[in-house]
Amino acid sequence: MRFHTLEFERPAGVRVVGFRLGTARHGAMCLGDGRILRLQIDDDSAWSGGNWSAQRPPLVDRDQTAKLIAGGRSDIRQGEFESTAERLKQLQHRHTQTFLPFAALEIEALVVREVRLSF
Repeated sequence: MRFHTLEFERPAGVRVVGFRLGTARHGAMCLGDGRILRLQIDDDSAWSGGNWSAQRPPLVDRDQTAKLIAGGRSDIRQGEFESTAERLKQLQHRHTQTFLPFAALEIEALVVREVRLSF
């Protein structure tokens, strides 16, 4: 089995920079400060978009998506980061949506020490 280690410069204090775990249907955002682990639980029934908002234009098809990602990777290898950003903006939908947490779980460590998670 192959393991990967993820290390972060500082703890995630807000949802938008938390570490996402889960599938497209069920998941959690992991936040915390090293002493308290906060899990914000969500699933696809709690969504900020409407029922059909993900299908509103502009839509990018599979082939166009693959070309944009390949071009972005090529730009990155060449150090063309601004080109990468402009290219990949085409993949962004005009309406930003997100999962909405419906439950929160906090786990407090009794002993404060460094913890490393390996996946």
